[in-house]
Amino acid sequence: MESSIVDASIASRKCRRDEEEEEELEQAFFIIVSIAIMLLGAMTWYHGKYFAKEPVWNLELERHSFLNRLYKGTESDCIEQLRVTKKAFFKLCRILQDKGQLAKTRNVPITEVVAMFLHILAHNLKYRVMHFSYCRSMETISRQFKDVLWAIMKVSKEYLKFHDYNLEGSVENK
Repeated sequence: MESSIVDASIASRKCRRDEEEEEELEQAFFIIVSIAIMLLGAMTWYHGKYFAKEPVWNLELERHSFLNRLYKGTESDCIEQLRVTKKAFFKLCRILQDKGQLAKTRNVPITEVVAMFLHILAHNLKYRVMHFSYCRSMETISRQFKDVLWAIMKVSKEYLKFHDYNLEGSVENK
């Protein structure tokens, strides 16, 4: 009888140990699942914050595409946008560079500067519109416009002919 009590006691302890081990496994499983859910939430947040974004505009590519349509596109596109032929445009660029001392900057070539200048004059555009079309800051557009204007003023005496004219009914007759 004592052996049956001992066997029952041992069986009871084994059962309790099995139950305790099962509880520990359940707790460990719960902890692992909780950590996995937190990691999944953190990864979702990180992905949403740093990876899931709108496509970035490649401004350099967009600018080159726009300018290539002007320079290498049809003659009528150049005339519509800049009011000069492509041949006259490149000749003007060369004149302003050689005689007007217009120099390219680190980021803006002379052809782009002259195109911006002619585009502004041809369509009476504001710097804000040019900022959108040429993907440049308004400060850059303003500075480059001023530089081209100074270069044109330098070559104006050589290439522009000013006529003297008399007004009928001069100021003296009034």
